[in-house]
Amino acid sequence: MNEQRKKIVIAEIKYWKKSKLLPDHYCDFLLTLYSGGEDEDDITANDSMNERAKSSVWKRLFGVSVIGIVLLVTMFLMTSTPLVPTLATVLFAVALFFGAKWLSQDAYDARPVAWTIGSFLLLGASLHAWDVFFHDSLYVLIGLLVLNCLLWLSLGRRTKLLYFTISGFAGLGLIAIFLLL
Repeated sequence: MNEQRKKIVIAEIKYWKKSKLLPDHYCDFLLTLYSGGEDEDDITANDSMNERAKSSVWKRLFGVSVIGIVLLVTMFLMTSTPLVPTLATVLFAVALFFGAKWLSQDAYDARPVAWTIGSFLLLGASLHAWDVFFHDSLYVLIGLLVLNCLLWLSLGRRTKLLYFTISGFAGLGLIAIFLLL
């Protein structure tokens, strides 16, 4: 059995023991079996390192989310120079798409969360650009929404993330229904 599977099984057995799903002596036996006789303190140290890594990833994601929210609020509130915050939001979203690996660590892959934040930022920037520059043209809005849906669809297909694929298809379907009605 490879190391990743062993870690998953050991973590699951610890959860069973903590939740009292199995008697303690069964869990101890299974932990000894799957850890290969390693000291349980070593396993706990590895788990705590993974928890620290996850914690730092979530701190980064929280910081990125705060920056994204500040950019969106600034973009919609700045009316004197709307191009600067819109471009900053688009550049930040593109940086999230391409730099999402930086947010991840071995313990946790944060790329899907970063891509979701980036998608929301691009959608907000698209809607703001339409509102400021093309608010009279409904076809530009539809085109921007179709581009966002196609981005979601392609990202979902490429990364095998079902929620992006469903969002892309649902958005395109709703746009098609709107156009037909």
